[in-house]
Amino acid sequence: MQLRFRKNTISLVRSVYDPALKRCRAVTVGQLARDATDVPAGIAALLTEQELQSVQVACANNAQQQQHGSAEAAAKNLAPTLKAIADWYRKQSSSEELTQLAESARLEWTEVLAAMVVAGVGRTRKRKHQGDEEE
Repeated sequence: MQLRFRKNTISLVRSVYDPALKRCRAVTVGQLARDATDVPAGIAALLTEQELQSVQVACANNAQQQQHGSAEAAAKNLAPTLKAIADWYRKQSSSEELTQLAESARLEWTEVLAAMVVAGVGRTRKRKHQGDEEE
């Protein structure tokens, strides 16, 4: 089974021996959307177990790439989103629901800051510690 990646589709091509030609022919078993994350039942029924596994791996890779792409887009839009969130919080009045929302946001923001440090782009200013004094 060959997976031929085209612009918008993945062609599933099987090599079948043709005794009349005395060589293999390429037979297209089916096509999937390039961004497919699972194998449709109709196509899965036409595939052998080994072929199905290779197509499922390709679909799992697609799903992972889509997830990575959405995370990357979220990271790129983080600064304007944070500005909008800050503006929204400034317009709110204190409530139990707002307190819970702020608490969960602070916990997640701590995780973002920690991930930035791990990536080597975290904290850029040096903080003074209690024992440190300028002379």
